[in-house]
Amino acid sequence: MTSANSSWVDKVKANKNIMSNKSLWSYVMVAPVMFIAFVVPMVLLFIRSHHFGIEHEQEAAQMLYEKQVVVMHTIGLGSMFYFLIGALGIIYAFTKFSYLFSMSKLDFYLSLPTTSARRMQSAYFVAVTNFITIFLGVEVVAILTALAFGALNAALIIAVLIQTVRMIIFFYTCFTITTLAILLCGTRIIALILTAIMLYFPYIIGEEFHYLNRVFFSTASYMSENTAILSPCNDVKNLANNIMYRYEYYSIDKSFDISSVMSNYLRSIRYDIDMIVTAIIATALVVFVYKYRRAEHVGKTVIFRLVRWACKVLVCVITSLGGMVVLHTIFDMTWNRKLYVLLCIAMLTICAFTGSIIEICLDSDVKSFAKGKRQTFMAMAILLLIFFIYRGDLLGYDSYVPNASSVESAALFYNDFGYYYQSEYIHGFNSSIDWDTYSFKNMKITDMDTFLPIAQKSMECARKADGDYYKYGWGEKILYNLKDGRKVYRDVVIPYDIDPALMDKLTSSEEFIKGHVPCFGDDFFRAEQISTGEASMTCSFPGGDEFTTDVSVMGDFIEAYKQDILEHYKFSYIKDTSAIGEVDFNNDPYTSYSMPVFENFTRVIDVLTKNGLYKGKEYPVDKIQELTVTDYFPGYNFNEMSLEEQREVYDKWYYDGKDFGFNVETYTDKDKIKEIMENCIFENYVEWENPFDKVDKKFNVSFDDKYQDAFTYHYSFKKGSVPKFVYEDFNK
Repeated sequence: MTSANSSWVDKVKANKNIMSNKSLWSYVMVAPVMFIAFVVPMVLLFIRSHHFGIEHEQEAAQMLYEKQVVVMHTIGLGSMFYFLIGALGIIYAFTKFSYLFSMSKLDFYLSLPTTSARRMQSAYFVAVTNFITIFLGVEVVAILTALAFGALNAALIIAVLIQTVRMIIFFYTCFTITTLAILLCGTRIIALILTAIMLYFPYIIGEEFHYLNRVFFSTASYMSENTAILSPCNDVKNLANNIMYRYEYYSIDKSFDISSVMSNYLRSIRYDIDMIVTAIIATALVVFVYKYRRAEHVGKTVIFRLVRWACKVLVCVITSLGGMVVLHTIFDMTWNRKLYVLLCIAMLTICAFTGSIIEICLDSDVKSFAKGKRQTFMAMAILLLIFFIYRGDLLGYDSYVPNASSVESAALFYNDFGYYYQSEYIHGFNSSIDWDTYSFKNMKITDMDTFLPIAQKSMECARKADGDYYKYGWGEKILYNLKDGRKVYRDVVIPYDIDPALMDKLTSSEEFIKGHVPCFGDDFFRAEQISTGEASMTCSFPGGDEFTTDVSVMGDFIEAYKQDILEHYKFSYIKDTSAIGEVDFNNDPYTSYSMPVFENFTRVIDVLTKNGLYKGKEYPVDKIQELTVTDYFPGYNFNEMSLEEQREVYDKWYYDGKDFGFNVETYTDKDKIKEIMENCIFENYVEWENPFDKVDKKFNVSFDDKYQDAFTYHYSFKKGSVPKFVYEDFNK
């Protein structure tokens, strides 16, 4: 016979065998998966980069850099395996606590001589230590592999250590949130759904609010960051994006040093803090909820009434706001104010439907569709509150201008001065918020006495424009870097009638110019980068094009350009003056920049003339064999129309695509060609384009460049200077 005491011993042995088997699976299954995810790609990429470097005769420094990039993107700060780590956290939690869904298993565990708290602590300890053991083992193998390929230095070791801790924290956060969902539910499927809600709810609601900002507010910018808190999924998304393109291109000045690694880490430390806070809160809730979890809760969908209410309300709100987003996307091209009513009705309808579906799922009974009316009405009340806050701008989003004392620096940007391509800026650190311009990265304006009045007027104009900015002014973007660390973005419209003196004061400052004109960048011109012969400079003027690869000439030109820009750049001059040509600077694959040249850039013209690169601002008229004048607005006489009327007609053609028809006259007579060219201007307004008071937009003058056999030139008549015979020819 078996005594009662021996029966208890058998139970303990059985429990040990169960726990042993549950831990064994992780070593058998998880370790190989993690090895394949972290180590195998590293080895393959090492081999690839090594053979690629040999085949293309790369220098030793570049080959080392490429290997270090592999380390950074596999086990360093750029590792993208968050999905795997999060999935493991969820799997571990369901494995350790699946007994809570089975009455027989729960009875067995409750019969063991240990407390519930001890059992919870043991499960946590086994799961976390098991994962850490496997993960650290794989990391050690990866580090040894990197050492064998000679790809590690002190900075990368720090990056790997930071990322290792970060991955462990993310695992623990996902594990704890899943455990909390299991404790709140009585069935696996509902627990899995609740896990997804808790992991993604803050992120999804943040994205929905972000989109609704752009639906309801005229100054909302898509660049604004999703500020969701207590959202580990949003945290790792931003962490991954922050480093994704950071080390895509090699340059001789780039290196993996400790300062750059720490700089990247500190830039995103707030996401780590949010993840840690989330883990702490989830742990506290697990401890609290576990005390009230009972055996009779097995089989129920959501155990606690309050949680059931909260989940239903949250899901109804999320689904209804998501429906608003989808509906607006469908009607985006034909959107008008009347559709806001439709949006509100659709939102409430989706809420009622979602509430019914939730009740049916929770009770597994179609007859329950009408239950839970109070929660549904509560969700509708929240949705209506959100709708009216947005519709009436009750929080003052569209009129927000920070106090000068709260702003560390600001930026006014859209495009750079000229066309600029640089590998660092064309791929932003965070694709969801970054802008691919030099201005966005470098403009730091501190003169708030000038900046804020412009911002205020521009926001007023944006509200007036309500999307049709081109009718009222120039579309720009504003960034406020606040002293508390926040970044506030707004899309604004600088009105056409803005005070020129105020704009001149802002745009002629060194802070604006050096943050707006890319040639002032620290890494724009480096002799060691262009000494390979990849760099070139093409000077394009109406008088002819010239080309050089002389590094010293490029250096002299850039220095002269900086001086001329600092002396002459300001809003009123750039707005009213057409560039006479441009200089294209190329340093493949790092930099490409088309630099406009103006008539008063005397230093630049002197450098180009001295080196035989400037052929004049006038096209040789005697080389023009045939000239075409096109009338894009037959029946309209712009000379008899106000500037506003001209702009209205032009905007309908240019922006709205309205077809006014067109007439064409071709001239071959040398005298007429000469008279036309004497009354024309090479229209090349680089910024703040509003040339209706400078040129006649009714006509376009063009001719094939037979002189250089390159392309077709386009000119415009000066305002009020259209020759009489042109009007006569079109009015025949």
